[in-house]
Amino acid sequence: MADGMNERFDNLERLMVDIKESLEAEMGGLNTQMQSGFSSVNTKLDDMSTRLDRQAGLLRAGGQRIVRLDDWAEKVDKSLRGQRS
Repeated sequence: MADGMNERFDNLERLMVDIKESLEAEMGGLNTQMQSGFSSVNTKLDDMSTRLDRQAGLLRAGGQRIVRLDDWAEKVDKSLRGQRS
């Protein structure tokens, strides 16, 4: 009877160890997949950030040019008003 109980406990212990090892292997693979996925997302976000920075620079430059054009147009309007008077 004692031998039967010891055998059952040994089988139960082996089953628990097998499950633990299986879970460790699965979790290790999942961790690798997650790191790879996050790396890919980070690369895409970096590319988007670079593109948005470039577009922001173009918008700022365009805004500055519009302000200069508006200033120039104002000067020309004043000059023309002065010539008409």
